[in-house]
Amino acid sequence: MLKSKTYKEMAKVLIVSKTKLKNGVCIGGINLNNGEFVRIHGARGENLPSDAPYEIGDVWEMDIKKAWNCRPKPHVEDKQVTSSDRIGNVGDKGIISCIHQNESLFGDKLTKGCLGDTFQGCLHLEAGKAFVEEDKVPEFSTQFWIPDEDLVRRNVYGSVFYTYGGSRIKFVGLQPPKDRILSGSIVRLSLANWWNGDSSGKNRCYLQLSGWYGNEHQKTVSSSSGNELRFINTYTLSEFRQLNDGLAIELLRAPSGRCFFRCGSIIGAVSNEILSVISKSKNSEGLRISEVQADGDSEDTAPDKHFYLLHKAGN
Repeated sequence: MLKSKTYKEMAKVLIVSKTKLKNGVCIGGINLNNGEFVRIHGARGENLPSDAPYEIGDVWEMDIKKAWNCRPKPHVEDKQVTSSDRIGNVGDKGIISCIHQNESLFGDKLTKGCLGDTFQGCLHLEAGKAFVEEDKVPEFSTQFWIPDEDLVRRNVYGSVFYTYGGSRIKFVGLQPPKDRILSGSIVRLSLANWWNGDSSGKNRCYLQLSGWYGNEHQKTVSSSSGNELRFINTYTLSEFRQLNDGLAIELLRAPSGRCFFRCGSIIGAVSNEILSVISKSKNSEGLRISEVQADGDSEDTAPDKHFYLLHKAGN
């Protein structure tokens, strides 16, 4: 008598994060079969090497199961993968579409608005830090968040952080960091491993930011040289200095007579309209620095069409 063969259903997994570890990478995904958040490990439950083939936006068919060494909550997402086949890559827009289509499956793992509402309200927000302690532990360690305020980048001792209100969140992803993550973008948050090495002496999981999807609200204007200038991010002078370790912004003049500004290692352009403003007044409240992309062939921006511009607010 022939026995019927049982076929195990393969999970279809969308890769949504890739973060750095001391020895390898951490890959986060969503099981599209059931909306489950997963953290991918090797066939023996080990961390993945730095050259693991998974990229953000990839969709893979995987044979996955709970890792034998899966940690207790909140780090319940650990899965070991015994086989996988890549289907394709859906890109940033595909990830956004998937998240919105599966909102009902995510439940508490998708939070809109205040940072304090993430991780089932278990976060402690104290002295600029965000973390959970053993007295109140969420059921999971990764989730999506749609912030109600822009997250502003700060560089601190060689590490990148994003600030929200009075809290600072360390960025651990491998995508190039933006100077500002706009409100309304989808952000992926995660909780680091338990650690008791700070002055509190308590076991804590610190909050991390591992990636974002959608940051496209941009203003486009025409410059005097005929270029289309896309304003990606705009800062007050105080905000720009904070992004660059509090260094001063200097207004300088090249031998050719052309003005430019410098803040640490960053050198940017100066719009003609503000020269008279600066010469008449020391007040800088009406000035802004914008991250700009120029679409055109003017010599004004060649060879680098992505630059910073000091200009009057609103212009």
